Amino acid sequence: EISSPPLTGNKLWPNPVNQQVFVQLAATLYGKVDYTILGSAGILVKRGTLDVKPGTNISSIHTSDLTAGVYVFKATGPSLTQPVVLRFMKH
Repeated sequence: EISSPPLTGNKLWPNPVNQQVFVQLAATLYGKVDYTILGSAGILVKRGTLDVKPGTNISSIHTSDLTAGVYVFKATGPSLTQPVVLRFMKH
């Protein structure tokens, strides 16, 4: 029997962000994860796709084009056991 690698959780850093943010996602399958970044008023400011594999995945997203404020990162896809929602700040 083949066991899956342990999933170490979802997080992002640094917080507050500057030029880029690193996102750690725990996936169960190979595939693509769609992400959005929403501003404080719930307005879409960035979207994209990340390639993932089973286990822990770390990706970077450029944030230099975001203005100072509070943002919400949301990731969804069949490779994730549930949608991921993480908050971060940009100074």
